[in-house]
Amino acid sequence: MKISDRLTTVRKSMNKNQIPFAQELGVSQSAYATYERGVREVPVALLTKICQDYKISPAWLILGQGDMCVPNYQALVEKASAMTREHILKMQHDIDPKKEAAIVSVLVEKMIKNQEVGDTTLEQLIKVAI
Repeated sequence: MKISDRLTTVRKSMNKNQIPFAQELGVSQSAYATYERGVREVPVALLTKICQDYKISPAWLILGQGDMCVPNYQALVEKASAMTREHILKMQHDIDPKKEAAIVSVLVEKMIKNQEVGDTTLEQLIKVAI
């Protein structure tokens, strides 16, 4: 997939036509259309704006590597923290806060890599920490 195709994917993932999307980016529809068709090279400033404004991964947009969207790290940390705390309470263990933070860190890393984070994984991590 070329960068022009990835631009189209971004726009369509937001259910937008070229005109409103181009306006949001501060370019004309005709200029934007040339980027999507691959006729003109996309300016770095425009790529940067797309990545920042729409939380698009620069590696994906420019190189086609990884996932399209940048992970919401705050949400991942909150989810991993809640899961860890719930399991610690359920297993009726008292864990040092530093060890609990290490468990959360491992979970976030797994979530970023789209690896499964289930009850078994959590229970194993907690048993290692105690």
